[in-house]
Amino acid sequence: MPETLESLLRMALAGPEAPTHPTAFVLPTTERVLDRVVAAASAGDLWVAGAEVAGAAAPAAILARLREGARPRVIVLFEDQLAGPAHATLLVRCAERDLHVSPAGFILADGYGYRLAVWGSERNRLLEGAESIEAVAGALVAHLDSCRRLGEDWSWRHAQSQREPAFRANAAMRKLRYLRSCVADVFAAQPDSAECGDFMARIAALEARIPRACAS
Repeated sequence: MPETLESLLRMALAGPEAPTHPTAFVLPTTERVLDRVVAAASAGDLWVAGAEVAGAAAPAAILARLREGARPRVIVLFEDQLAGPAHATLLVRCAERDLHVSPAGFILADGYGYRLAVWGSERNRLLEGAESIEAVAGALVAHLDSCRRLGEDWSWRHAQSQREPAFRANAAMRKLRYLRSCVADVFAAQPDSAECGDFMARIAALEARIPRACAS
């Protein structure tokens, strides 16, 4: 395990000795990290925001509990698990590529005053509350780049293509083609009916909204 990751993980799992200021630790999903974080979460020492992981809650559920007044000192945020369109809704335009990230880190910092302790392969970054969305997004993109350097140890490496605009555009086109096929099947006996034409026109309007440069 990289030294920067071990040091940040020890800080997050320090229990009573954890930072007194509410802090969200952005960590990568590896087997060793996950085992230790889930064990701490089951003991009630911290909250975990992620997807489809034992002991974790979706960011929406975490934010709902915060709105009710709860304030854990430590939240572990597995940003790498939040790759799909249901979670990663902020498009970040980078020099090398564009990708979507989750707004959860920004909301924790700007909305609830959490510091963000973000793991990086070369250095960890500490962002104070009320950071700009650009600063948080940049830290998350750098974090995901560091995750890639973990290679096969990174459990969620295969899910990251869902962040790419082209992936999402192609997925949307496939769904619309399937919908077009279903409509054609339903109106097979009346393909020239006004109702069929209306459905097809609506599908075409949705297709036109998908960037041509992304879809193939």
